[in-house]
Order: sequence, then structure tokens, then C-alpha cells
Amino acid sequence: MQPYSKYRVLDALVKARKEAGFTQQGVEATLEWRKGTVHDLESGRLALSVESCWRLLDLFGKDWSIFDVSETPLQPTVLSPSITPLAEIGMLSSKANDAIANMKSDPLIITEIGTSADDERPMLVRLMEKMTTVQARDFFLELGRYVNATITADSKISQVERNFAEVLIQNSQLSLSEREKNSLRRCLGKTYLGGSIEKKFPRNSLKYFLIWVLFLVAICDDELNHHEISYIEHVAAHIGLPHEQLMTIKRQVV
Repeated sequence: MQPYSKYRVLDALVKARKEAGFTQQGVEATLEWRKGTVHDLESGRLALSVESCWRLLDLFGKDWSIFDVSETPLQPTVLSPSITPLAEIGMLSSKANDAIANMKSDPLIITEIGTSADDERPMLVRLMEKMTTVQARDFFLELGRYVNATITADSKISQVERNFAEVLIQNSQLSLSEREKNSLRRCLGKTYLGGSIEKKFPRNSLKYFLIWVLFLVAICDDELNHHEISYIEHVAAHIGLPHEQLMTIKRQVV
């Protein structure tokens, strides 16, 4: 297979848009995107997220195979067409792509929040919509604390990890107070195990979602290590996630 580049991926999307009979403005109107978004995406000025790519493919009636321009069939040891383009241009590691796909198709996740075909919004947004305002805020903050602790599960905090944690804080779905932001920062480099479990995780599905997210965070650098696995298992036991559910997730990630 020829190596993918960002512009080969974008060219394939432009071709798919034109074949589907959409103008840039038509796509923006249909997907309710701001004016100029499609132009910025197609020119490479705006980074193409996995979620945006999925939405475009669905709108154009295409699938990931449009990115596979190889004349040679893929071998089993090579990334599948659904993963290769985004992984090779550095948007996500191949393991993270696999895990996200598995999470989206997990029966327990689908039961709780449906599928992307039902609602194209991000999974966390759909999940929080089912909670009260207070519950959503408590869950989001607790999720952020556990994520930050997972980032530095080996107790070594690099500048890259600090930067990553700060990006998550500054681009939060919620408007956070400085006190709340500092509560997230304090979890870096610590083995965080929160209290008030029944309040923050009123449904078992929220515990399940948390553990999925922590595994996704852990494999984003393609290096899931024993410190991360041990911490996530400790968290699962602490919040009372049934062991068989932990193992269901772990088998799809490790």
C-alpha cells in the first residue's frame, strides 16, 4: 500500500463530496457547521477530526474504503482501510482507532447512549444529556480527575503530559471555575481514587464508560504499560465495576 498523506485523504473527501452533488456550502448547511468550515478542512487549514470524517463519509454515502487506493490487497498484519489513513497522518495511533471503534460498537455503550447513526454528537455529550445538570458536572469533573491521574500513572510527569492535561482543561465541554481547574491539575502524578461514588456514578453504565475512557487515554501513545493497567484495574475495583465488565473492555484494548 502506498503511504497516506494528509492531502491524499483530503483529496478523497473532496472527490466524494462532488460525486455526492454537494457544494461546500451545502455540506455546512446540512451538518450545521459554521461558514467556511469545509473550505478550511479541504485546504488543510483546519485539522480533520475522526468524528468530522465519519460525518462527512456518512453524508456522502461512502465508507472508509475510499481512502484505500492500493492495487494490492491488504495483508492481515497491515492496518485495515478503516484505520490506516488517520493513523498514518498522525491523527490517532492505530490502537486508539481500534479501541474507539470497539467502544462505539460495545453493546453496553449502545444501550446507554445509542449509536452514531442515531445521534452523531460525541458520546460524552450524549451521555451527559441523560443526567441532571448537577450530575453531569460531577461526572465530568470526576472523569477529568481520573483521566489526569491515568496520564501520569507511572508517577513521572513530563512537560508533554502537563501540556496535554492543560489542553483538556482549557477545551473542556463545560465552563470550569479556577477552583475546578485546579482540582483537575492536582490529580496529575497522583493515584487518584475519588469518594462519593454513588453520587458521581449513579448508574453502572457511567462506571463502564469511565473505564473505557481511561483505557483509551492510556493507549493514545501506543504504549500501554503495566502502571496504567494496574491503576485502571484499581479504579475499576474502587468504583465497584463488576470484574467481568472490566475484562470485557480489557480484552478489546490490551
